Amino acid sequence: MARMMQNERDSHNMKTAVIGIGNLLYQDEGVGVHVVNNMMARYGFPPECTIIDGGTKGLELLPMIEEQDAIIMVDAVDFGEKPGFIKVIEDQDMKAYLDLKFSVHQIGIPDMLFAMEFKGIKPPKICLVGIQPPPEEFEMEPKLTPLIAGKLDELIKLTVERLRKWGVHVETRKPEDYSELPPEYRHVSGDPIENN
Repeated sequence: MARMMQNERDSHNMKTAVIGIGNLLYQDEGVGVHVVNNMMARYGFPPECTIIDGGTKGLELLPMIEEQDAIIMVDAVDFGEKPGFIKVIEDQDMKAYLDLKFSVHQIGIPDMLFAMEFKGIKPPKICLVGIQPPPEEFEMEPKLTPLIAGKLDELIKLTVERLRKWGVHVETRKPEDYSELPPEYRHVSGDPIENN
């Protein structure tokens, strides 16, 4: 019983980060950043859980990762699958991807994973929530394509579910409290908004 209580306490004190990776200026390449910004608007997080707009920082994120017990990375990933395909990879399964250049960025997740391993700072828990973007080259457009925008809620749900599985208390906000999110994140597909 005492051991179970200790494990519960440890999970609540676990330092956790969600890192959205990508460039908002280039359509679906910025999907990870759209996810974390929407999460910040929709949910409340405890002090030990940090939501990070990782942008295109790449290896510059390593000092932030070093402080964490668990991380989730959200990114556009070239899985070689149909556009919109979503995959969650975690812990030991991540090692199988170390040698694959599956990121759509110049310095991507495989490079970060290798650097973590090399420096000995890889968190005990690590998870990737990735989505396959369309095969076309990204245009300089600060909004997601309708296909990827339509998958945003699923990406957010999977990320929040993983946090809760790890024991992070994520509080759902009421829809009327979403207004603090800038318009470009509230409506990421760029289609006209219907006023009901």
